[in-house]
Amino acid sequence: MKFNSRAFYWANCNFNLIEIYDDRGDAMQVYINIASPFQLETMKLRYFDYELDVNKRKGHPTEILDEEEFIQAIDKYKYSDTFIRQCREALTSAIEFAERWEWRNHFGDLKEGI
Repeated sequence: MKFNSRAFYWANCNFNLIEIYDDRGDAMQVYINIASPFQLETMKLRYFDYELDVNKRKGHPTEILDEEEFIQAIDKYKYSDTFIRQCREALTSAIEFAERWEWRNHFGDLKEGI
């Protein structure tokens, strides 16, 4: 299946979002990564992904993904209690954000190869 996507990054937010459209340009899904705010480094966006994700398919309930990976990362990277709490707060915000997401249809005049 072919699809198009559009990504949103915020410099003051602990998540980023990918909006996914089918090949006709109709909105299908938003996928939110719990992550550090982005930094711009020599024409590249840089952020750290913290494993937790939120997935919202149009017409379906919101899902939390990769919680097991986050728990493993806590041990592997020795996350502090404060950092874990910040990630959980970002997860709550991301779920609320996904629930309020305004679905846009027809991504625009996308052409093959863009």
